[in-house]
Amino acid sequence: MQPAKRVTYRGINYDSKLEAVWSVFMEQALDWNPLPHPEYLLDMGEIKYWLPDFLCVTPIGNNILIDVKGIRTTSEWHDPETIRLKTYRNMLEFSKTKILDKSEWNVSDYKVLIVGFKLRLDRDTMMLSEKKCIVPFGLLYEPAIGPLGYAYTPVTFVKHADDVLIDIHFAKVYDDECYVCGEDIDEDNYFTLQDEKRIGAVFNRIRDYFEQNMYLNE
Repeated sequence: MQPAKRVTYRGINYDSKLEAVWSVFMEQALDWNPLPHPEYLLDMGEIKYWLPDFLCVTPIGNNILIDVKGIRTTSEWHDPETIRLKTYRNMLEFSKTKILDKSEWNVSDYKVLIVGFKLRLDRDTMMLSEKKCIVPFGLLYEPAIGPLGYAYTPVTFVKHADDVLIDIHFAKVYDDECYVCGEDIDEDNYFTLQDEKRIGAVFNRIRDYFEQNMYLNE
């Protein structure tokens, strides 16, 4: 695993090319309008010790702090000891502790979404039927009563289509409500295998663009 390289793209400084990939993907492919590096949250004391990569505010008022990690599976995030490269393992453990246990995001009205190196964090796609599938692409943390002060669940893409547009949102796995717009969802809102291939191809093209431009500074 190579160390992250900072990159400037369209006037915005990113801590890594992967972070830039997710920014372009969320803005151009998903139309989520992420706010990079919301430093004012630290200035206002909303969170501590951690600057999220992005803030997304959904139409129904969910304030989601998004952090991009180089993980390829959820098990790497849950148990960094499985990572062979010691430097990255230690960095991930430190970052995880800072985000979940020290930043106090769960004291305020925020949620945390962890995304990784690829769209499908877990190897297996969960099939709802012959044509419909659940594609877990991240882990969503929410405030909860208990010793940790939070709970987490995988999230999957869902789609809302009309005669003209298709909006791509997300929902907690096996939940019946869209986390972005609050609309009820059923099997028709889940991706087909073809949908998964298409959105994966878009993400991979964006990632290839950044990886192949060694001195990117646009």
